[in-house]
Amino acid sequence: MPLSSRVKTGLDETRTLILGAQILIGFQYRSVFQQQFDALPPATKLASACALVLLLVSLGLLLTPSAFHRIADRGESIELRVFR
Repeated sequence: MPLSSRVKTGLDETRTLILGAQILIGFQYRSVFQQQFDALPPATKLASACALVLLLVSLGLLLTPSAFHRIADRGESIELRVFR
């Protein structure tokens, strides 16, 4: 498989994962505005806040490769050289 095809496949799969992460973040934000959220114990509210932070971090990590690819390589597909 040529390099440009592998890069395109990787970026396409990352975009799919980003969509999934955005949906989960939306559900997490929505839970805060439910009427029953105020009735939850403080530990559960803290766990919900931690889950939201972890989802935001994972979204940031998913966004990084495509942004790095665009900035560092000017959008070109390049072979990474691994020194052994």
